[in-house]
Amino acid sequence: MAAEQLRQHLLKETGITCWFPRYTLPGAAPSHEVCVKSPPADVQIRPASVGIPIQPSAQRAERSAHLDVTGAADVLKKLKTTAEPETAGQPQVSAPRPRPDVQLTPRPHVSTVIADPFGFSWFAIDKRLSVLAMLPPGASRVSASCRIMLQRLLTALHEPWNSVALDEQSFHWPFADDLDLLADANAASQAVDGFIARRLRVQRSTMLLVLSDQLPWFLKQSPAEGDEQAGGQLKIHRHYDLAMLCTHALHSMEQDAGLKRAAWQSMQVLRERLGRT
Repeated sequence: MAAEQLRQHLLKETGITCWFPRYTLPGAAPSHEVCVKSPPADVQIRPASVGIPIQPSAQRAERSAHLDVTGAADVLKKLKTTAEPETAGQPQVSAPRPRPDVQLTPRPHVSTVIADPFGFSWFAIDKRLSVLAMLPPGASRVSASCRIMLQRLLTALHEPWNSVALDEQSFHWPFADDLDLLADANAASQAVDGFIARRLRVQRSTMLLVLSDQLPWFLKQSPAEGDEQAGGQLKIHRHYDLAMLCTHALHSMEQDAGLKRAAWQSMQVLRERLGRT
């Protein structure tokens, strides 16, 4: 207990804020329970020079507390000497500590633009192909009719995929509205990258078929890249060795049957690659 209080005292004096978990994230391991109690306010250690008789046990406690405080002061003195060396002829000025009620200005390279809600479903077909299907607004999963369309497209691309099981993994942004989480585009892009990394660890693929009317912004090489309509050329993911082809969304092809032909023509690049493997 004394060691934990000393640790927190040192961190506080060096300007480091101690953080403690307020709740447990889903799937996270339980945190170690830390119970730090301050000494009662009415208990005071009296110095021996006052002349009041002190019991031997109280003397030992006083000596131990004195050593702890002296050791903490020595450590703080060494830290301050190392971090802030004095300059000859100039007084040593410590840097001001940030107040907890002051909002720090975000870094220029961090995006603060709030990302609009979006969702997509991921289908891991095999080691050659995975499918990312963008969902229409308000949809939680791919509809039954769109799943049948996807199954037919996969069968047309590769005959053995006629009996493949479509295991759907959905992603929705934002995660929740009441957890006080970041909702900017940078946080959304990092969340999507983490989701894709987990899916690729389960089933590695070399190609990704993106069923979207235009390439989603979180898959672009850079934020400055312009909007690209469906049916473009193969692109390489910015983090993974993954060839991507973007074509029309399933729900768009369901509403406009003419888009199916255009989507099938753009998929010929994938069909040729599958024929060589």
